[in-house]
Amino acid sequence: MKSLRFGVLFTLLACILAVTPSVFAQDETLGLSADDFALFSAANANSVAAESFAYDFALDMAVTGLEDNVFGATIEGSGEVSTADATPMFSLLATGTTANEGEEMATDIEIRVIGDMIYVNRAGEGWQGGMQEDMMASESMTFSDMGTAGGMLSGMISGVVGGVVGSTSGGAMGNMVVGMMGGMMGGMMGSMMGGGAMMGGGGMNSSGGMMGDLASFDIAEFIVVERLEDVDGLAQFSTSIDVAGMLGSDAMAGMVGMAIMGGEGEPNPQAAMMGQMIAGFFEGMTFTLDQSINAETETVEKVLVTLNLPLEGMSGTEGAALEFSLQSEFSNYGEAVTIEVPAEVTMIESGS
Repeated sequence: MKSLRFGVLFTLLACILAVTPSVFAQDETLGLSADDFALFSAANANSVAAESFAYDFALDMAVTGLEDNVFGATIEGSGEVSTADATPMFSLLATGTTANEGEEMATDIEIRVIGDMIYVNRAGEGWQGGMQEDMMASESMTFSDMGTAGGMLSGMISGVVGGVVGSTSGGAMGNMVVGMMGGMMGGMMGSMMGGGAMMGGGGMNSSGGMMGDLASFDIAEFIVVERLEDVDGLAQFSTSIDVAGMLGSDAMAGMVGMAIMGGEGEPNPQAAMMGQMIAGFFEGMTFTLDQSINAETETVEKVLVTLNLPLEGMSGTEGAALEFSLQSEFSNYGEAVTIEVPAEVTMIESGS
């Protein structure tokens, strides 16, 4: 049961980010003035719809307080994305460190996705390439030689690649953030519990029927947005989300419970009780989404996702907690992207 709780926990965290943009289409201003809300909603809509952009990110994550299980990661990276035509393209260059039970390991990886092909270069050891399904199962992408730290990296990369490549009509930016966040945390917890990465790629587009039923869900009750002082000419907005309240609400608890139990059909009282119990694991959690918006171009230039989650209720260990932050910067919206096949590649055959 514990592994199920951990796996579902971080899948739900990603789904919360996935469903949050639905408020932009509702008759709510989330505490903002009409003008501020117009800028806030337009910038998010424009950025999510972008078919190409460049990005930089800095990710920090740590799980502490669990006996013999102290994990974390500090990773920085950059790349480009294009979903503008039938051949999606994505690049990632990432460096940093991961900590596995206190032992630090260097991380150095470059990835290029061109259509159905993925090319990977780990630690400068040379490029390997192949079809997506073959590469995602290879040691180059699963990092099976790195233990729990490898689970984190595998989850992050599978989430990012799956989210971006699965973006058929825009949405790549949001899918990338969701995939990176949910994939890395789910992969880490899955490895800790002995089950491998629990979150594959897919981002917002793969949230499934549970999230599809929330188009008319009024989540404004659980979200507060503030307009802060401008910084360097960019409008600042901070969004706070009451995760425990949202998941335990009458409208959502049944769907959460059904997702956990793997059931189909309409939520039932038993599923609602399960959903409310899961919501209790999020008590005391803080979850914020800060955005820096260019008022002239009406695009999001910076996104900072931060969360702090006590893990005492799930782990039974006093003081156990998860801290996570993901700072992303976006630029070159709508500009042409060129990502080339590496000059020298060792191809991985199907099934190898």
